[in-house]
Amino acid sequence: MTHIVPALMLLLQTQATSVELGYRFALPSGFTAFPEGRAQKDMVDCWSEERPLSAEGESNWLTASERAGRLGTAAGWWIAIAVAVTAALVWRKRRQARAA
Repeated sequence: MTHIVPALMLLLQTQATSVELGYRFALPSGFTAFPEGRAQKDMVDCWSEERPLSAEGESNWLTASERAGRLGTAAGWWIAIAVAVTAALVWRKRRQARAA
């Protein structure tokens, strides 16, 4: 049963095929055919990644500054947690040393 699910997922993916050239492979999710690219010289086939858009046509993707801000916030929390754990361990060790 565990082998059936991955096989079904592979079959449900969009397939890119060429009988003439003898290839067939699954496109990564989010990629679609890009006919304008096929018109280029020496181009076998072409796919383009779809960029998610909102109803107003604006991108749903975060800007570089928004990603940097979120990364900075996450890093700040991890550093704060590490400092708090270190302080708690030092306090606990000193407390045990005084009790002994």
